Amino acid sequence: MTIGVIMPPTQTLIQRNISRARYSLPFLSAVQRDLITLIPALLSAGQPSCGIHGHAFNAVEDSLLKTYFPEHEPIPVERLADRVQLESIIAIPRPSPAHPGQVALQLIAVPRPEADQAALITKLKDCGDLIEDKGLIVVPALLRPPLPPRLGYDVMRLGVVLAGKHPVIRAEEQGDATIFIGELTSIEQIPMPPERGWTVFSQALDDEIQGLMSAGRYPMLFTIPSVNPYLLPYLPILNHYEENLDTARLEKLRTCLYYLFGPFPPTREDMARLTQSWKLPLLTPLDQLSIQDSLRMRLWLIPAEVDELPVCVWPPPARWSQTEIHLHKTGDLWGFSGLSMLRHRYPWVVLAWGGLTGSIGLQTYIHRHGLRLRRDARDHLVRMTACVARGVDIIVPPDHAQGSIRLRGGRFYYSDAPFALLDQGIKFSLDLDEPVIRKAMLDDTGLECFIKKGGR
Repeated sequence: MTIGVIMPPTQTLIQRNISRARYSLPFLSAVQRDLITLIPALLSAGQPSCGIHGHAFNAVEDSLLKTYFPEHEPIPVERLADRVQLESIIAIPRPSPAHPGQVALQLIAVPRPEADQAALITKLKDCGDLIEDKGLIVVPALLRPPLPPRLGYDVMRLGVVLAGKHPVIRAEEQGDATIFIGELTSIEQIPMPPERGWTVFSQALDDEIQGLMSAGRYPMLFTIPSVNPYLLPYLPILNHYEENLDTARLEKLRTCLYYLFGPFPPTREDMARLTQSWKLPLLTPLDQLSIQDSLRMRLWLIPAEVDELPVCVWPPPARWSQTEIHLHKTGDLWGFSGLSMLRHRYPWVVLAWGGLTGSIGLQTYIHRHGLRLRRDARDHLVRMTACVARGVDIIVPPDHAQGSIRLRGGRFYYSDAPFALLDQGIKFSLDLDEPVIRKAMLDDTGLECFIKKGGR
């Protein structure tokens, strides 16, 4: 006896995809929507070609390519890609960690079993770079099922299938038009892929969800049609602390939601209504906070760990850059005037920390107060910050006995272990000392002057 498996009709899957898209795409700018629409074409075109299951170039993509990338090679319309490497490409618009109110697009690429992973990674990066040049931040990830449960949950709530198969969470529903991304268990078995950026607000909320998941008390598949799906995952946390009358914790979580989702276009109106009903005090926009106040908020929400150099968000908003800073030593510690929370026994650590918090930027003048720093110390610190944003995870000074700064999970830590250059990781050498004229050069100059006098 053969038992037939009932597959989700393709039309139903398409309607679900449209339903998910309506919570995000209409709230984005027209340019951002156009760039998102172009992603399958950019992946499929050129060499190497990374085609997507069932995707054919169409007239809309052709028109958009001519508008945004006129130098791109022409693509035959209504023709399937020659080399299919991807089963599906799924986009999730999220709040940008470093830029309140802006969008960062999480791009999830699901490869075919036999796909060339190295070529796909290169293609995803090239595609992301092209789109970022037009102003939309892209965070690509190449992932094979099963996806991490929380990411799978986000895909089913928010993921917009740009091309390829539609995600399902039941193995029996897998077919020609669907791809099984994994069961949504309440226990996190696989770590989430890293995002490009970190905020104390998302970290505090994620820690709360992780705590409920570890205890097996987080409902993965619940839904409330009247609630914005971006805010839905945080309702169980708020309900938990409301039932326990923990007003202090509720204030922190509501503050996190305000700063993370208040300026985000798809949730702006909903957050305005919620903050009014919560009677939250008037909060200063993130980029208008002082460095000192942002660090106070960071330590209020998440206390610093041992040897951590705390920051509120990474990368920091450009508006946090100071016009001038005064570097001085008090007792055994170096620090900046007016920034009492930035203190360390090595001046290079304080200066690097200042760059990472955003207080040192392109226009900052560093008052050395007797410390011998190179003339371009500020520019070197700006380069360091840019390199860390592009993948550097270890900062080392010229004196290898003075430890290093490590980036772990978006947070920065000082390590006093020597010779960090020998450790694995992408490194940046932060040489801030003024070049010293060698004694031999002075001796040569003196000898030359003596010889000239003797020849008269």
